[in-house]
Amino acid sequence: MARRCDRRTKTVRFAVEEERPETMSSWLQRQASSHNAQLVGTALLSGVAVTGAMFGIQALRRQIAIEDLKASIPGSDEKENSNGVRFFET
Repeated sequence: MARRCDRRTKTVRFAVEEERPETMSSWLQRQASSHNAQLVGTALLSGVAVTGAMFGIQALRRQIAIEDLKASIPGSDEKENSNGVRFFET
């Protein structure tokens, strides 16, 4: 608040500053400097990284298991089309 004195009328006026709505960039700057926000951000990023690593390892294990299963089936070297239908020559 700013105080202004009018010399003619000897009155004191108080100018009230209007609060501006907060912009997204100012909110982001304030959050970036907040210790709690940094901790939350670090926790989220590490959670995403661990989850991605877990899903990647599971997909790799599943692919290896499928290849081992296919290799264990006798006669799997015969001709097959992409649908798994075998063509036999007569």
